[in-house]
Amino acid sequence: GNSNNDVLLTIDLLLTSSTPSTGSYGGGTLLTLAGKGFSSDNTRNVTVCDLPCDVQSSTTTEITCISPSNPDSGSTLSCDVAVVQASGSVTLSAAFTYDASITPAITAASPLRGGTGGGTLVTITGTGFA
Repeated sequence: GNSNNDVLLTIDLLLTSSTPSTGSYGGGTLLTLAGKGFSSDNTRNVTVCDLPCDVQSSTTTEITCISPSNPDSGSTLSCDVAVVQASGSVTLSAAFTYDASITPAITAASPLRGGTGGGTLVTITGTGFA
């Protein structure tokens, strides 16, 4: 039959999880956000510690993004993860932690000089290399 009543469908915006929960201060961790009501077009933004997370894919129930680098220098930094879009915003408090113990750090490189023709073997030492 026919209806002369307009129907408005509302879907609540909900962010239920963000995984993994830790990553390097250098950024580059692929985060998976689960929930519902996400905009699947490019009109939504994701942030970690108020820094933009580079969205790789998005559906109405899942967003993947690459965590940004963070200039903080503490041993750990707990951050909110937020999704902001035209229909509203939602935040998971303390959902991602930057961890210095898994952040690569260079402590030395040798030799410090090499020939202009190239070919010098360089040894880089440090921690947190994959």
